[in-house]
Amino acid sequence: MAELDTIRKELEKLLKEVKSLQAETARAAASGPAPTAAEAEAASDLDQAADAAADTFRELEQVLIAKAAEAEDALEQHPLAAMAAAFLLGLVIGRFSFR
Repeated sequence: MAELDTIRKELEKLLKEVKSLQAETARAAASGPAPTAAEAEAASDLDQAADAAADTFRELEQVLIAKAAEAEDALEQHPLAAMAAAFLLGLVIGRFSFR
């Protein structure tokens, strides 16, 4: 789960960066001369990258939701094992915190 959270944070960061670049490109286009073919192509590539990042973010969100549902099902099917695992994890964390 920690890896998925890290990936989610990275994707959010990339999405913010892409949106920032889109806004910057829009400001430059509004204030400057007509864009050249290379600038138009770069803007198109940026839009495609933003769409791809958004799609990837949605896919990651769906995977996280599915994994959370699987974890809930496992806890419902084996409540005693879940309690024992939580207890043991608490002991381990307590043991490390007192060192």
